[in-house]
Amino acid sequence: QSPRSLAVSWSRLSDPESGVQWAEVCFGTAPGPLCDVSPFTRATHPHLHVHEVTGAQPLASNVTYFGTVRVRNGAGLYTDISSDGVTIDTKPPRFARTALVRLASGRTATASHNVSVMWDAADDSTSGVAGYTLDV
Repeated sequence: QSPRSLAVSWSRLSDPESGVQWAEVCFGTAPGPLCDVSPFTRATHPHLHVHEVTGAQPLASNVTYFGTVRVRNGAGLYTDISSDGVTIDTKPPRFARTALVRLASGRTATASHNVSVMWDAADDSTSGVAGYTLDV
């Protein structure tokens, strides 16, 4: 299932001269403010904003998304800052071929037999392979 939401959080905002009036957030496919995923929306929480993707299209795999926070002070001045980005990966790693399981004795395994398992490395070009889990 493809992800359908993006979230961005930030540390406390302050402006000692005129105060912070509001913060708003947009999401895009480049650091901002490129708001091609969602337009600027007022943040409803002082440190966090979650964007739910609406419509039929989920977030695309192998695409990097960025959150941009815009803060406005009491003098009407604003500043933008963008996140480092997150790449969506909805595809599992692939094996070039099926793993080979072989009993060391060549017969049915019992508690006293050794089992050998061999496989070629898996590939995941989007986010890499973090590790393997083997269940026997």
